[in-house]
Amino acid sequence: MAEKTSETARETGEYTCLSCGTVIALERGLLIPLCPKCGFDTFGLRNPRFASTEQAASERARTRET
Repeated sequence: MAEKTSETARETGEYTCLSCGTVIALERGLLIPLCPKCGFDTFGLRNPRFASTEQAASERARTRET
């Protein structure tokens, strides 16, 4: 399910920007910000149990670039 800017994070975890793929870590109850990289307003809650090893590595590398 997609999470929008200004909504509260429903759970603690990593949220992935649905536009550029930037991953941000949020704690439950915090307001979801605009993407710090591209300014997009929609995130998906990343579940590492379902991410492939390559996808997880790619996301980590992408966040290090910012």
